[in-house]
Amino acid sequence: MADMLFWTNVNNLNKLQKITQEALCKEVCISLNTLRGWVSKNVLPRADEAVKIAKALNTTVEYLVTGEQTDKAKELAELKAKIMDFAKSLQ
Repeated sequence: MADMLFWTNVNNLNKLQKITQEALCKEVCISLNTLRGWVSKNVLPRADEAVKIAKALNTTVEYLVTGEQTDKAKELAELKAKIMDFAKSLQ
């Protein structure tokens, strides 16, 4: 079940951040075929690859696996939202 959630979270973050699978693969240094194989077979990547994927998506492995943010991640997300709101108010 964690494997399906992992790839669902990766896909959701790709869409949210407008990152293509190709761009993610380039950032993580894996082939597109490897990524597609993992997704289609619901295979979790090795730990080091999961860390690279998380970093490329500006998140944590914990979030990718569980869908839950750590307290630090929540604080960072809230801070980012406040900064974005402030920046919009300046325009």
